[in-house]
Amino acid sequence: MSKDRKNSIKRYSVLLFIFIILSILFILPLFKWHYLPFGDDMDFNVDRVLELKYNFLHFNFYPQLSTYTFRSLAYPLNVFYPWYTLIPFVFFEMIIPNHMWGFVIGFAFYAFVGLTISYVVVKKITNNEVQSFFASVCYIFSEYLSIDAFRRFDLGEFVGMIIMPIAFYGFYDVLFKGENKKSWIILGLGMSLLVLTHMLSTLIVSMCLFVLFFIFFKKVENKKMVFLNLLKSILICIGASAIFLFPFIYQNIVQYFGTKTTTISQSFYPQGFGTLIMSSLNSECQNFQYGIGVCGILILILGLIYFKKLSNLSKVLYIAGSITFFMSSTAFPWYLLDNTIISIIQFPYRLLMLTSMFYAFVGGEIIAKAIANYTNDSQHSKMFISACFLIGLIVPQIGQTQLMLQNTDSFRNGYGELKKDTGVYKKFTSFQLETYTPQNEQGACSNVYDHVAIIDGNSTKLSTKNIKSEPNSIVYTSKLVKDFHDVVLPILYYKDMFKAERNGKAATVYCSENGQLAVKSSNLGPIKISYKYNFASILGIICSLVCWVLGLILLFGNNKLGRVKNEEE
Repeated sequence: MSKDRKNSIKRYSVLLFIFIILSILFILPLFKWHYLPFGDDMDFNVDRVLELKYNFLHFNFYPQLSTYTFRSLAYPLNVFYPWYTLIPFVFFEMIIPNHMWGFVIGFAFYAFVGLTISYVVVKKITNNEVQSFFASVCYIFSEYLSIDAFRRFDLGEFVGMIIMPIAFYGFYDVLFKGENKKSWIILGLGMSLLVLTHMLSTLIVSMCLFVLFFIFFKKVENKKMVFLNLLKSILICIGASAIFLFPFIYQNIVQYFGTKTTTISQSFYPQGFGTLIMSSLNSECQNFQYGIGVCGILILILGLIYFKKLSNLSKVLYIAGSITFFMSSTAFPWYLLDNTIISIIQFPYRLLMLTSMFYAFVGGEIIAKAIANYTNDSQHSKMFISACFLIGLIVPQIGQTQLMLQNTDSFRNGYGELKKDTGVYKKFTSFQLETYTPQNEQGACSNVYDHVAIIDGNSTKLSTKNIKSEPNSIVYTSKLVKDFHDVVLPILYYKDMFKAERNGKAATVYCSENGQLAVKSSNLGPIKISYKYNFASILGIICSLVCWVLGLILLFGNNKLGRVKNEEE
């Protein structure tokens, strides 16, 4: 091994160690409070993770029905809501007995992943280690990322922000670095990770990339090659995401889910531009007033002052970040976009994820230039100035996160464990049961939520003691259920999704008049309802496995082979 390679390994080992320390600092506020904040989506996401945990413990790694959580309704949430990047949270929940610490370590893990991804992406673009380091710190310690994690407890959007730089780097490479023959793979797999994480984040990123493509397409040199690479990236994205997309699309084809009138301009607690600025400075996060934090505001100001000295890419990202920041308030005429596809994002403040990423790149460049311009050649002097900038980025955000947690409702006890109130879901809308229910079955939601079966024409509330949860299956053992040939169960009906068994023999499944799943058989006894692996789910699993294996081989295979040859020489 050459001396340069040894020095490189040593340097990156130190960098990874620093990232580990920074990841611990990211979750430091939780150590003080000893509880998880009861964020907007906490009950929803905790049940998602616990459902995956119980399935994995039973060696089921394709859990489509929620039978252990969500009131044991055999609710097919995972068909409509991607879960694949929650696996690290599930892993830590499995090995750590305390629920709270499983999630806390999961947040730290993704902070480390985010620091690494951001650093590598910026390093690939700029070849500047100092800018790459500070850009990654600016991003992971951005206020909106902390809001997603600790105030909103939106795990999907939080992980989506961690992954997002991969997609943007792939897009940048496809457009302007035609010599990189692997850029389309990076873009395709990066977007696939977003699809498998959070659909709304995917939509926001896709719309942003479309706008950037439209603006900069004239500057693209080899337009034919760019179109070809974009097409290939779309195909590999669809193929790699098929494990989620195919069952999702299939269900939307075979039944009607309805469309809701969405008026994004009237989203609850909209904030004016002045309120957005103040929310960024005080971090109280009351009444859904979110911002970009003190560091974000400083980058906004300094970027404007030193705009002419920024690189062309930083100028573009500064403008893009400022536009998305402005659009996150009511100063932007959102009423013009009511009832359009853009309304699906629900809340304008979601655009702050883009602002945070764009400003992080700009902030990294500003700090890198400041260190280069205001220090001498002394290594100690540069390290001191760098440490000052690092502290200046981290300490304010930790303080703002502390304030955020202080103003967030919580469940807590003396051991710092997460404890869920048994009545955490006050009604079926609490976990959006109606959101993923076919239009014709909407009327059955209240019955299903209360475990009301219809037996011999009479509505009967089943005891949860007579409902046994299994991976992708649920068994009804109530005497009333066992003694009748035709039973309407407290499960919402979805076409081609369920199969039924009685005493090991198949039973007929059909939709009752009110939209609940009904079972008819010549046998008597307990009824077992299981997920049915239809053509879409089987094809999706195969396509995703093939695309991910081939994609990773194409991405890393040649590099590894070339490295081996160089070492042999």
